Amino acid sequence: MQKKQKSPDKDWKTFSNWERTYKSKNLKELTIDIKYLAEIRDLFLHPDVTPDYELKWRKPDAPAITNFLCEWHDFSRERVSKAVERLLEASDKGQKTLDKWF
Repeated sequence: MQKKQKSPDKDWKTFSNWERTYKSKNLKELTIDIKYLAEIRDLFLHPDVTPDYELKWRKPDAPAITNFLCEWHDFSRERVSKAVERLLEASDKGQKTLDKWF
């Protein structure tokens, strides 16, 4: 039984497969001479990170969440208010498990 070959188009989703897919498709017409390709690749594969940060957990800002989702992104105010209510209840109880979110 022959193993089904993955579609090359799906390989574009990951960088490691991008090069292989690019070469296998023989995309000479799309070849672009990028002067700083190595630096660009390195920037995405090895980004600068800092261990110097602090997370501060606060109670969710219900009006800001509602404004952002409803006014800026046209979410249903009724659905957002129910979700924010559940979020506030969960934040009052503290973190226990992820089960309450699903």
